[in-house]
Amino acid sequence: MNIRILDSWLREYLKTDAKPDEMASLLSLSGPSVEKLEPFGKDYAYDIEVTTNRIDSASVIGIAREAAVILKQHGYQAKFLPLKKIKHVFKAKTKLRLTVEDNSKLSRRILAVVMDQVRVDRSPQYVRDRLEQAGIRSQSNLIDVTNYVMLEVGHPCHVFDYDKIKTGKLVLRQAQDKENLVTLDGLNHALYKDDVVIDDGTGRVIDLPGIMGGQNSMVADDTKRIIFFIEMINPFIIRKTSMKHGIRTLAASYNENEPDVQTAELAFNRGISLFVQLAKAKIASPIIDINRTVAKSKLISIDLSDFATYMNLDISVAKVTSILKALGFNLKAKSKQTLTFSIPAYREKDINLKQDLIEEVARIYGYNNLGTNLPPFVFHSDPYLRNLTERFNKEKVIKEFLASLGFFELYNYSMISESLNQLFATKTKPIRMLNPMSQDLVCFRQTLLASLARAAVINSQQPRLKLFELAHVYLPRPKQLPLERPTLSLLSSNDYFELKGVLDSLFQMGHLTKLISYQSGTKQAYFDPKLSATIYLDNLYLGEIGVLNKSIAFKLGLKSVPAIAELDFGLLAKYFQFLTSIKAQSNQAPIVEDLTYQFDNKNHWQQITTLIKRKFKAVEKIELLDRYQQFYTMRIYSYTKDNKSILSLINQFLTKQLSLKIKTVKDGKNK
Repeated sequence: MNIRILDSWLREYLKTDAKPDEMASLLSLSGPSVEKLEPFGKDYAYDIEVTTNRIDSASVIGIAREAAVILKQHGYQAKFLPLKKIKHVFKAKTKLRLTVEDNSKLSRRILAVVMDQVRVDRSPQYVRDRLEQAGIRSQSNLIDVTNYVMLEVGHPCHVFDYDKIKTGKLVLRQAQDKENLVTLDGLNHALYKDDVVIDDGTGRVIDLPGIMGGQNSMVADDTKRIIFFIEMINPFIIRKTSMKHGIRTLAASYNENEPDVQTAELAFNRGISLFVQLAKAKIASPIIDINRTVAKSKLISIDLSDFATYMNLDISVAKVTSILKALGFNLKAKSKQTLTFSIPAYREKDINLKQDLIEEVARIYGYNNLGTNLPPFVFHSDPYLRNLTERFNKEKVIKEFLASLGFFELYNYSMISESLNQLFATKTKPIRMLNPMSQDLVCFRQTLLASLARAAVINSQQPRLKLFELAHVYLPRPKQLPLERPTLSLLSSNDYFELKGVLDSLFQMGHLTKLISYQSGTKQAYFDPKLSATIYLDNLYLGEIGVLNKSIAFKLGLKSVPAIAELDFGLLAKYFQFLTSIKAQSNQAPIVEDLTYQFDNKNHWQQITTLIKRKFKAVEKIELLDRYQQFYTMRIYSYTKDNKSILSLINQFLTKQLSLKIKTVKDGKNK
């Protein structure tokens, strides 16, 4: 999000000798990015981009706090002038009634007060200039105060006309069916059950808290008494309601990024002061403060060696402490090498790891001051990163290999629809999204084949379809986070044997052929039980290959049944080798022999070839040469010491061991 603030406003909270252009340049280098610096009379306007994780910087005070640290690091005089904390109290002899109910505990904190003797008027010129430069139209001093506080402190707030709320009561609750609200922009919104609303105790909805108020409680020129109100609703509810109703206000943008509870109190007290100053208002009720948060400081420890590890930076304890203290992090414990800091409330959302603290030091110290050499551990000492680099290289090679064979790579969402999940169901229940963005994105995938099948339906007009995807599947584990397993899946509109040939070529490229074995059938119901196989790598489960179950293909509307395969990519990458030991070239040509057998519906191709290779070590390779009806012809390549045929031995073995019917045998010939 972007904010526009005037230089004169910023300097109310920042004492510095830096000029506006110097400040803009250094802020962009080490903090929020200043996209534009424009003159405004004798003043200057900064157009600043603030990332969503740094909502604490989306205010005049937040920018001043950042600028004070950054400018000082670069040799300028700079001092942050924090907003003075004023605790307002009720002193009047008579009080106006105000109660706030939040029985469902929908808000983390609620602050409210009644103020009377209000004078409605135009805001002073400086207030109007500051708001209008920020893109907010000045309306009246009452409304302007709420917008001014939001930009200055960084927390939205709201004002009601007290006399339009006859009961003196504000009730936070969830909306009911057939309720509606006419918002301040004049639009009528039919409310949803999960919307959070405020009613006046009679059931009349008067506000969409955190987003926009209602016309039935808005302040006007004749307003005499007001309720100043701040609430902190769940940011996810704020965003969901805002998007559903199409109400994209600046207040909603702030609230959905979750400003902290201490900033809410600062904004509340600042707002009361401005109402007193600009509208001559007086506090007319006790201040209501419903705070459900627990004040507990987060602690994070860092080691000085971490700076060399992550940033190639040799830095002293004093320098680290100085930078982090200036940013609001308090030193809680210190040893020779380890420092423990408490995280200020306004940074608790985005500072969670020691790496976050290291980054804070690095950006203030200056990325341009970091060493130019890569940390030495990256490719050598750290086994995790070394293995990760090797895996990425293998991933690249495998993807390029599949692309060379005409396969197209797909990228899909990690979630699929409930109906698609049921077609590709496994024995374990899938992980479901609690708040899915769409009915097509409900269940986390336990197989990538569901997405490939859906892509095949969309591209069914293509005569020869070859698809693959390399991504994670999500397998539930009791009392643990789900297992995210890297998986490689393939789909081909060609027949099963061609897809098996692709896998065999892949295994050969990775020098895995002798470790691969096949077993007829799979445990997954989405494979055709008669034409499928389970693949093992070094006797470990690797994956499955087969034809898509015809009933699933029919339900999806596929014209033909594709061949499919799915492999555990983590295991594949672990064994996959770019290089292998060099074996001396044989001084004789291989013996090439053909054997034709009749398929008996029991012994599948994978099982037969695996048994032959295990029994006869001289066999180097077996290929499917031809297939006609139930007859399969295999071509066998072998190297024997005496250069003699072993086909008769293979024939006897298959006849005796598997009871196969051998039709023809073509004896050995050297090729």
